[in-house]
Parts: sequence; C-alpha cells; structure tokens
Amino acid sequence: MQVTSDESIDAIKAKLENPILDFCTSIDGGSDLVRIGKDARAYGLHKLANPIKNIGISTGFPLYDDFIGGGVRADSVNVIAARAKCGKSQICANMGINIAYCGFPVLYLDTEMVTKDQTDRILSRLSNIENRRISMNLPGHTEQEGKQFLDACDKLEKLPFTHVDVRHMEFEEAIALARRWLFKEVGFENGLAKPGVIVYDYLKLMNSQPISKNVADYQALGFVTTTLKNFMGRY
Repeated sequence: MQVTSDESIDAIKAKLENPILDFCTSIDGGSDLVRIGKDARAYGLHKLANPIKNIGISTGFPLYDDFIGGGVRADSVNVIAARAKCGKSQICANMGINIAYCGFPVLYLDTEMVTKDQTDRILSRLSNIENRRISMNLPGHTEQEGKQFLDACDKLEKLPFTHVDVRHMEFEEAIALARRWLFKEVGFENGLAKPGVIVYDYLKLMNSQPISKNVADYQALGFVTTTLKNFMGRY
C-alpha cells in the first residue's frame, strides 16, 4: 500500500480497512453472525416439550425467587440492599443454608464475621436454640436441648456449605479464592462450572482498594460489581 502526503485521513483509513476486513472474512466467513431466528421453531418445540419448575436455583424464599426471575440464575449477580442492622446477613445465611440443603455447593465470603460466629448463628437456626446460649456453650442445658443441638451439628456437617472470613483480604484475593472453590468443590462440565452459589457479604470497598481523586466511591463499587458479573459470565 502506497501513501503520499496528498491523501486525506479518511482515504488512508479506507486503504487500511479494506484489506483487513477482507482478510478477517476469509478466516471465519462470518461464522459468528447468525440470525437470532435461525431454528426458532425447533427451539420453541423443545421448550414446549420440556417444562421446568425453576429457571434457577431456589433460595427457599418464593417471593424473592420470583422477583429475581425464577431463583438464582447462571451468569447473574443479585444485590440485596438495606440500611444497617436490617438482617441482610441473616437472610443471606438462611438462603445459603436452604440452597445447600438442596444439594448445591455454597461459598459464603464474609467480610464481617469469623467462621465460629457464623457457625453459631447457623446452628441457632437449625436447632431453634437462642444464638446467645450457643455462644455461651449452652450453660445448664437439658438432655433434650443437648440432643437438639447435636442433631443440628450433624445436619450442618453434611451440608456443602463453605464459609471463609475475607475481612483482611483484598477483593481480588477473594475472587481468586472463589475460583479455587469452583475447581475444588463444584467441578466443571463442558467448560462451565456446575450449579453452585456464591454469597458475598457484603459489597463494600476493602481497605487496600485505592480510590483516586478522580474516582468516587460509588464508581469503585461499580467496578467491583462489574468484576463479579464478569466472573459469573466466565464460569
């Protein structure tokens, strides 16, 4: 390709674009350009013949499942927002236990509570014994209460529920940990992870995340959310 000083910028761009586009077309022939309606009837017949109860994984809360489009769906990030001390962590832990009860692996990344405290909270729910008493090792417990508590321990031991204290981790470290969990606990099929749920409690800026003068905190949180969404899309 010859270029002199007489051509305009648009003319030079055209000379570059044409051979590049021709080369790209010769490689793939536009194989990624498929009309959305291709085989639509076959697709429709398949859907009619294969009804499903839940699109995604049920959280155990039917109203919430409906609100997010039929349970926790693949490639999705769902955010629960509320004022402090409204029970966000409690409902997330309950959802995690409900999902684990159905046999789906759950990873709970916790930016607030250590594993021991979260374990006591979950055992309180499973045993119907006050959390404060469990934290105090059930002083003066009756034989029935002790059996009730140990039954709850047995239930928890069998659940595919993993809790990790990530309070002192950078966000990128937590994401890397989630990736390792997928490979170790969940497994893959046809290049994608099998069904499972990750709970990130809660969405905030970690200490090591820098915010420059040109980036507001809500923008930084947006980057974090985008990273989570991309992670789900990738796996």
